[in-house]
Amino acid sequence: MSAKIRPARSDDTDALVAVETLAFLNRRTSRRAFRHMIRSRSVLLLVACDNGVLEGYCAVFYRAGSPWARLHSLAVDPVNGRGLGRELLAEAEKAAAAKGCEAMRVDVRLDNLRAINRYENGHYRRFAARRNHYADGMTALCYEKRLQPPSRMATSVHHG
Repeated sequence: MSAKIRPARSDDTDALVAVETLAFLNRRTSRRAFRHMIRSRSVLLLVACDNGVLEGYCAVFYRAGSPWARLHSLAVDPVNGRGLGRELLAEAEKAAAAKGCEAMRVDVRLDNLRAINRYENGHYRRFAARRNHYADGMTALCYEKRLQPPSRMATSVHHG
């Protein structure tokens, strides 16, 4: 894959909605929500473009003082995947680590086997399940990946 991954811009909104519509049957992020994510300092919204066409996006939420970044959404045009989801996820993980986050967390629908495989093959560890998490009653599986070692206070060892 030779897509260019970059931060989203305000003129990407229509294409973001189009990818969202193709990727998800049971939910939609509104234009307004995408515009908010683009402007927000607590959200990193990355897009992947190939030959000028937006083919996927990844939204990561940050909270001040939290050691975790939360992968809110990862969507790729199903026709043009070709590993694009993995590339977007890798870029999001790098960005979160650069911000000092210790881990990336993500919730996945129990019936989204493709996403479950992506995260499990990408070294994400399941740490919880939330029943009735989604509006249709579906369970969410909660995953986490350590991005860098947790901060530790320096310790001294005395050899006597």
